[in-house]
Amino acid sequence: MSAQDSPAAAPPLPAPPAPPALINDFPLRPAFILGVTGNTDPVGYVHWPPTYSPDGPVAGPDLHPAIQAIYESVFGILDWLTHTSAPELPPGRLDPQTRRFHPLVPTQPDTAGTYHSCWQPLGLGSTPVVILSSLAPGIDTLVVEAAFAYKKWHPEADITVRAPLPFPEAVYLQSSTFGPCTPHQNPCALSDAPRRRFQHLVGMIQAQPGYCQERDLFCVPLHDSVRTDPLLNPTGDPAVDLDAKTESPEKFTRRYIRFRAAGEYIAAYSDILLAAYDEEHDRATEEDLVSFQSPGSAVIALAKRRGLSDGLLPIPNIIAWADTGPVLHLPLDREKKLAPATVATALPCTRPLQFLQPFDALPEDIPISSNPPNHHPRWQESGHRLLLALARNLTAYHKLLSAPDTPPQPSRDSLRQLFSGSSRATQANARFEPAIAATLACPTFPFGAYAQLRDLTASISKQWGGWATTLHRIIGALAILSLLCFVISTTAFTNFPSLAPHEALLRLAAFVIATGCFIVACLLHKGIGSTGWLEFILNRKVPTPREIEDRQFDYRAIAEGMRVQSYWSAAGLFSAVASRYIQRLRGELGWVRCVISSVTFPYLRTREWFLQRPLPEQLLLLEAVQKGWVEGQIRYFDNAVKNQRRQLESFGALSLALFVAAFLMALVSLYSSLAASHQVPPSDLPQTLLHSSPPCLGGALLFLGVPFLCWLIERSLRTPAMKADEARSSTRHHPWRIFFPSLWLDDPRLLQALATGSARPRLIMQPLGRLLATEARREHLAQALHLISAIGFGLGLTLLLSALPMQCAGLPAAVCTPELSGFWKSFLLGASGLAVGWIQHHTHAENVRRYAATQSLFRGANTRLTQKLNALRASLATPAPAPAPAPAPAQPLPAGAVTPESLVHDIQELLLSLGQEALTENAEWVVMRRTRRIQPIPPAP
Repeated sequence: MSAQDSPAAAPPLPAPPAPPALINDFPLRPAFILGVTGNTDPVGYVHWPPTYSPDGPVAGPDLHPAIQAIYESVFGILDWLTHTSAPELPPGRLDPQTRRFHPLVPTQPDTAGTYHSCWQPLGLGSTPVVILSSLAPGIDTLVVEAAFAYKKWHPEADITVRAPLPFPEAVYLQSSTFGPCTPHQNPCALSDAPRRRFQHLVGMIQAQPGYCQERDLFCVPLHDSVRTDPLLNPTGDPAVDLDAKTESPEKFTRRYIRFRAAGEYIAAYSDILLAAYDEEHDRATEEDLVSFQSPGSAVIALAKRRGLSDGLLPIPNIIAWADTGPVLHLPLDREKKLAPATVATALPCTRPLQFLQPFDALPEDIPISSNPPNHHPRWQESGHRLLLALARNLTAYHKLLSAPDTPPQPSRDSLRQLFSGSSRATQANARFEPAIAATLACPTFPFGAYAQLRDLTASISKQWGGWATTLHRIIGALAILSLLCFVISTTAFTNFPSLAPHEALLRLAAFVIATGCFIVACLLHKGIGSTGWLEFILNRKVPTPREIEDRQFDYRAIAEGMRVQSYWSAAGLFSAVASRYIQRLRGELGWVRCVISSVTFPYLRTREWFLQRPLPEQLLLLEAVQKGWVEGQIRYFDNAVKNQRRQLESFGALSLALFVAAFLMALVSLYSSLAASHQVPPSDLPQTLLHSSPPCLGGALLFLGVPFLCWLIERSLRTPAMKADEARSSTRHHPWRIFFPSLWLDDPRLLQALATGSARPRLIMQPLGRLLATEARREHLAQALHLISAIGFGLGLTLLLSALPMQCAGLPAAVCTPELSGFWKSFLLGASGLAVGWIQHHTHAENVRRYAATQSLFRGANTRLTQKLNALRASLATPAPAPAPAPAPAQPLPAGAVTPESLVHDIQELLLSLGQEALTENAEWVVMRRTRRIQPIPPAP
């Protein structure tokens, strides 16, 4: 052994990472997560950093061909993940037989027996890729070394390695996993080579940009039911679990529980689990899933496909497991199944790569009991579609985050907005500044960057919502134009001398335009073929209307999930949004949970940070959560309910008014037709109205001006403070409210002024206040006012449409009235139907009910939170009792005693329940949106 092979030649570990507070300034980006599990003894594995490890201490011996093949397989898989093909070139293909990626080779066509499309590249490109590995010898170590080498050779690849360990780092090194190795296992005769290799990888992980120990190098926690053991480990110390075991009445080793937990933790958070094991030697059964004493890679892969073990990890086991991604099986040969003399000459494994899809992705007509082969083409297609949707949505989301239209605001401003509950607040209350400073200095969680990401996602959702609104308006305008032209095509023009010769051509042109507008509106609504021409003209990808709405609501769901997770983390809760959110939309929104999971990974790290804060600071954080979340949501849903109710009232009254106008026009058309044919005796008043436009215009102004005058009276009664609050409110006033006002029924402060008699003029307002004293009276009056306004608006519109054409064209009423009244009768009736369809399509009534119920939920929670916070504040303000003169034995607290710690726990439980209800409400809203397209309310600030 040369001098450079001596242990002293090993360079020191990298310098410690930057101060953890800087993690708040490191940008959070959603990543695609590749988990790793595999055998510890692949053929040819030796305990020495190989030549593929960049900046390794010493160049080790020549690689065994089997190990070389494993490295090259990992390189091919990383190429398959990150390769983005050009439009004019073949997409490329990962060859499952050779395990190499061929960028210019087209994918083979699918057949009835084999599904080849799953080997097309995912096209993640510059999307971050996170690799999870427990850094155990064998496959875990080889994949991490290959990832660092790939990152060195491909600087454009954004790859990060994180290490969820079964034990804390110091304890992990004391396990038999890194015990002394034999000369056969290390040709350089270094007995501590496994530890050196592990420490080298740890140093490389710590040297990554934005390193955070609590996120990138941590011990996987256990569920409370298995963390301690009354006999073997009553304190739950991980160091005790290394040797805690028993042989009777059955063999039980606690370290296997921690190895199994680390493996399932990686499987739970990975979008693809790379499982490299010898499937001919390692097989998993249903009994292995139940027993925590089976930590093998085959068992972890089966748990990935069937669902995590209950009671092992402190995270809820989600029901729908298809969204968690497939297992990519990399076959290999284990050294233990070969004779020692044949290991050096063993050939690399030639068994092909294989996707093992989740059992939830199995098509419904193929029962699980039939035990279909893993390569079943329909099973492969079903699972691959979910994976492809995740990759495409994640890439599109990352591109929007990388080049936003508006740059994100500073971390402190985002936290001010988070704790104030308002997007218009540039400064939070002064008493929350210490809470903002505490979260910015948190070494375990990037609260500032998280708030920035949430704000940026909400702004992206609003941007897509603006495009969807514009599209809806275009579709509505086309529908109205189609209705107008269709009515023209059914109207006769025999009484119009100038139009009679061209009547057939005019009606045909109107019919063609109506049909064209209707077809275009349908294409825009469904997105069928409408974007192909735009892509050809603009030479760029144009999203379909469905994609626009999907992205808008998907980003809104991400913003809502991140909002709840952020408040949960700030309050020190021990829970994850990704495990409790949107599970009924299998496959459609699974990528939303993956995004939230990747940016909050691991969510348990804020628990210890919160518990280490002094109680006054915990109180301050909980008060900030109440202010920003609970009170902010109350204001948001209050505005949302008002907005939805006003739109419902406006369009309902508009539909009624149009129907009234259509009915009156039908009467006018019938009377004028009968009078023209002398089948009814003429009457002076109808004849005067039909043959003279000034009376019609006067009546129209009367009927249309009275509601407008009521609206002016309503506005004049509002105080300057009310007007200022209305200007700051996000509630939108629909223009039709000018003609259908609810008068004094939508402002509680104005109602209170009427009830107390403080509104002017008092002579009129005091009796009106007594009339509106109860809610039932206000509802009945509102209904009567809307009915009267609708009838009046319908009368005014009828008179206006009858008189205005005569006044402008100068035509005699006897000639034009039957045709015009018939034309407007059909058009107004169709417009009334469109208004009803708009209400049904946008489900305003359902939105009012849902938002009002959610607002009541937050109001009730706010009341209870206020009580708990006041009690906590009072308990902290009470001075501590003087110490006893002599030490006395600690006395247990009486049952039901209230302590500051118990109050904090009660507040956390209340926030947990509230967050679950908020997530459920949002998930149900998304489910309703998926089954019935509705117009959304923009995300709350």
